[in-house]
Amino acid sequence: MKIENNTYKQLYVDLTNKCNLRCPICYQGDNKYMKEKKWNIEDFNYVCQKLPSKVIFRFLGGEPTLHPNIDKIISISKRYGHIVSIVTNGIKISEDIDFLKRLKSIDPNILWGISMDGGLSDVESYKLINGKNILENKKKALENLLTTDFKRITIGSIILKNKNENVIKELLDLYDRCNKRIRYLHFRTMAKVGDYIDMEPYTVPELSKVVKNYLSPDVVIKKIVKDPIKCCGDCDFFTVDKMLQIGIIGFATEKSKKCWYRGKLVDKNNIETFFGEMCK
Repeated sequence: MKIENNTYKQLYVDLTNKCNLRCPICYQGDNKYMKEKKWNIEDFNYVCQKLPSKVIFRFLGGEPTLHPNIDKIISISKRYGHIVSIVTNGIKISEDIDFLKRLKSIDPNILWGISMDGGLSDVESYKLINGKNILENKKKALENLLTTDFKRITIGSIILKNKNENVIKELLDLYDRCNKRIRYLHFRTMAKVGDYIDMEPYTVPELSKVVKNYLSPDVVIKKIVKDPIKCCGDCDFFTVDKMLQIGIIGFATEKSKKCWYRGKLVDKNNIETFFGEMCK
């Protein structure tokens, strides 16, 4: 699809393939070890000029916070009225709160997504999924986001069968502990693309049942209904406590490659479905 014909509500952008982790589970696979690639300012500005309507940019990598001009890319996004979301492993923002403050001065409404595959205590799960013990980095990254007073935070976690289901309860409890400033919790299945552990992943219905079993019996669950004609049908979204949205994400499945909502910038002229290339 050409940029000027975009219909996706959310556009994923691999700002750079550079990363400060070497995770055993990474859908990018060998891409993260290739010669460094990154978006330049001129091409990104061109994309913003050509898009027919406003979108949510989801900045990924590699690790997007390592892009040397991420502040300028955020400024360009804001100038054209787009919403900025940054999905991070948390390492840089755990070590440099001034970096966070600088980005907030550009756009205080950035939606941050941080992966916490071992929750607040599971060192072994961090070693298994991220390749090393980065528990303290994750906790400090979240603390810095809250200290800097970002209001929209998403916590994500890859859930492996019989491995790290214990983090689900920890992350659910985190919602109340952080005064309900965590707006979204995303639990996703492992994808058998790129680098992955050779085990059978959860299906979305299986993982959804596991997550709901951790909820208090008196919690009111309200399903978020997607358009059955447009929706790929491989995610389960619902709210609890009216404020917290929980998403069970089928990652890079056969159904998800048809997702109408998530697109990916291939280059300055072309877009494809986010999971399209992964599922071929």
